[in-house]
Amino acid sequence: MLTGATWGSLTAALVVPPVLWLATHSVWTVLATALPLLGAAGASSAGRFVAEYDWTVGESPDGLRIDHGLLDRTHETVPPGRVQTVRIVEPLLWRRRGWVRVELDVAGSDNSVLVPVAPRAVAESAIARILPGVTVPASLSRPPRRAGWCVPVWWRGHGLAVTEAVFAARHGLLRRRLSLVPHAKVQSVRLTQGPWGGCGGSPTSMWTPGPTRPSRPVYGTPRRPRGCCAPRRSGPAPAAGTPAPTAG
Repeated sequence: MLTGATWGSLTAALVVPPVLWLATHSVWTVLATALPLLGAAGASSAGRFVAEYDWTVGESPDGLRIDHGLLDRTHETVPPGRVQTVRIVEPLLWRRRGWVRVELDVAGSDNSVLVPVAPRAVAESAIARILPGVTVPASLSRPPRRAGWCVPVWWRGHGLAVTEAVFAARHGLLRRRLSLVPHAKVQSVRLTQGPWGGCGGSPTSMWTPGPTRPSRPVYGTPRRPRGCCAPRRSGPAPAAGTPAPTAG
């Protein structure tokens, strides 16, 4: 009931079909539009309840064991060494209750959920089990105000932090996501520069942390526009021992 996707699909199913009926007076057009919308609302509510019913995370010799399901019971073990990324998701309607959802990317697994819903303290304890030695950063640095020229609304939800164990990046306002990527799992780095000399599709610049990684995030400094299209650069991560970029 506190999932925005459910209410969005249900609202569309109640509003769009009457509008189409007034515009076309075609029963088939209304049905072809209403049925998928109702199905999406059911999948995001009843379907999610059935799939995530009695979700249990427990210890096992090989990692964390996940058991869930109402009609079909599913059992899976998540080895800590195969976790690529962990995400803490905070939907807008959950924040007053302090609830979060923990998602993850595991090599060779289709499951993308570690904890479907839990208080933040419980979620962070589960993350500490799946990523030993990793703590969720307490504070993140926000991009400069000039990033608002790229994404006028959403730039306020962006944040960045680099710790000794992970690279943390946050984005989103309505559905806030905090991604934690262990340093050893970073494969490549892309630096993108937009047409306004530093204002690109992403307000932050990232690199693979090396032995000389900085203790704080680094953002680009304001520059004058240089032409209508600045170059886009991509390539492998810098070799170990390469000094990290500095502001400016």
